[in-house]
Amino acid sequence: MSYLSQKFKSTEHDDIDEIFHDIESSFNIKLDDVEINKCNTFDDLTKLVCSKIELENIDSCTSQLAFYKFRKAYYATQDSTIPLHKNSLLAEIFPKQNRRNDIKRLEQELGFKTNLLQPPNWLTIMLLVLLISSIVCLFYKPLIGSYGLILSITGFIFAFKFASNLDLKTVSDIIKQLVQHNYHLVRNSASYNEKEIERIIIQHFVDNLDLDVEKFDGKSSFS
Repeated sequence: MSYLSQKFKSTEHDDIDEIFHDIESSFNIKLDDVEINKCNTFDDLTKLVCSKIELENIDSCTSQLAFYKFRKAYYATQDSTIPLHKNSLLAEIFPKQNRRNDIKRLEQELGFKTNLLQPPNWLTIMLLVLLISSIVCLFYKPLIGSYGLILSITGFIFAFKFASNLDLKTVSDIIKQLVQHNYHLVRNSASYNEKEIERIIIQHFVDNLDLDVEKFDGKSSFS
């Protein structure tokens, strides 16, 4: 049994479905279950995804395009003359005092969410523990469990709404995230780069299944 086969067999079906949902969202396509089941390698999956992208194949770097797009949006929305490069620290170009408003304006200029801001880890863990405890409590003390469930869900809503912690460190980190999750929005609307597709697809699986990239390649079998 291959390394990928072992990983896939030990992964919940819903988790695999979520990865394909992310891929569909990234490339703005729709994948059919029958077609997916015919894919036995990442090369096969790449060919399937490329066949769904009804755009011109142009050999240009999407990461560079994403950086130019990000830089243009930054200077258009921020009152700053700080030189912006890929190693720039996000904490420096987005000071904490006005961070939420600054990033909101940036996202409006970009035309999509960056998901840069996250609540503190301690708060997320605390709310998650409360949520799980409330679900368990529903079976023994429904009223208390219901109150806990409402409190935890409300807490999550407000925690993310007013979050100000940066989830990433540098501009390079956000560029990588933008390309992986918003490929069709970052690229020119009339083109894509086939050479980048497989790398992005594999990265989706690596991030979600904790795959070791040293143990497989595009031709490694899923079965």
